[in-house]
Amino acid sequence: MLNPTAIANEQDYSEKDIKSMFIRRFRKDLDQKTSTNFRQRHISKIKAEASSLEEEVFSELKALQFQNLDKNKRPSHLLRVILEKALLSSPVACSKTLENKIQKLQKQGLSNLGQSLVAEIENLQDFKEKVDRLEDGSFSKVQRLLTLLKDWKWKGRDPKDRLVIFTERIETLFYLESRLTRDLKLK
Repeated sequence: MLNPTAIANEQDYSEKDIKSMFIRRFRKDLDQKTSTNFRQRHISKIKAEASSLEEEVFSELKALQFQNLDKNKRPSHLLRVILEKALLSSPVACSKTLENKIQKLQKQGLSNLGQSLVAEIENLQDFKEKVDRLEDGSFSKVQRLLTLLKDWKWKGRDPKDRLVIFTERIETLFYLESRLTRDLKLK
């Protein structure tokens, strides 16, 4: 980028040709060479106790039977595992996952599906209705996060005061953006 003539033929070069152009630095190396140290990050793992409604929905998930939808799949691809991860991320993520799965199955045409698959789709729809009840503020993780942010007196107005939240699913990220913006009156 700095010297366009550094590589003789930019269409044909090897690792050896560019090796001298890369320098890998670690934070610990830079700390010793800079006049100001990097700020230490603070990592917190905070637990939230599930509400009774969340426990009920989780129990419903454990009770669901997917005899045809999970047929011939490896354990890591079982629908229950996918739904569990989505539910643990947020009810919104789980609901979207269920919606996508139901739509995909319905596109195949109910007449092409066996009777047992039709029953499993109905089970998914019933479960989605239960998951959707969690979205009305009974999601304990977001309630816990809001309480913590208020306890910390975090306002989000100072650009230097940053907060990083990792989510399992993109739907959870959008949900948090919406909730935090609304509840904390952020721009």
